[in-house]
Amino acid sequence: MSYQFGNLILPCKKPELIYDFLSFIFDLENFEGATQDEIHLSLFGINLKLRKQENENVLNVPFELTTHDAAGLFQLKQNIEFYYYKNQSDIPEINVNDDRIEFLDPEGHCWKVLLVSPLIVSSRVPEKNTQDVRIC
Repeated sequence: MSYQFGNLILPCKKPELIYDFLSFIFDLENFEGATQDEIHLSLFGINLKLRKQENENVLNVPFELTTHDAAGLFQLKQNIEFYYYKNQSDIPEINVNDDRIEFLDPEGHCWKVLLVSPLIVSSRVPEKNTQDVRIC
C-alpha cells in the first residue's frame, strides 16, 4: 500500500496575501484555483490549501524545505527583501547561515529552507580482496 499527501492546509487570516508572498518569493506560477475561503496551489509537488481562518489561536507549525542549490538561499533572501520593499512593508528578520535561511511570511508563519548536500555516489568499482594460495 502506498501513501501520499492529499493536501496540506495552512490556516491564514488573508490567504490572498500569503499566496502573493509565496508565489513571489518562490517564483510560482501554479495557481490551482480558489473558493471563497481557500486558495489552492501546488508548492513543489505538494497541494497546499491556504484556508481563511480568523481564529487567533491557530497552531503555528514551521515549514521546512530543502535545496541542493547554495546560491538559491541567497536568491531567496533577495526575493523576500524585494517582496517587502515593493509592498512598502518593514522587512522582518531573515536568519541566514551557510546551510539555511529562516524567515516569517506576512502572517508570521515560520519558513526554513535547508541546504542539503547531494548524495555522492562513487562510480569506482570496489577492489576485490584476493589472496595468493600456494599449493605445496
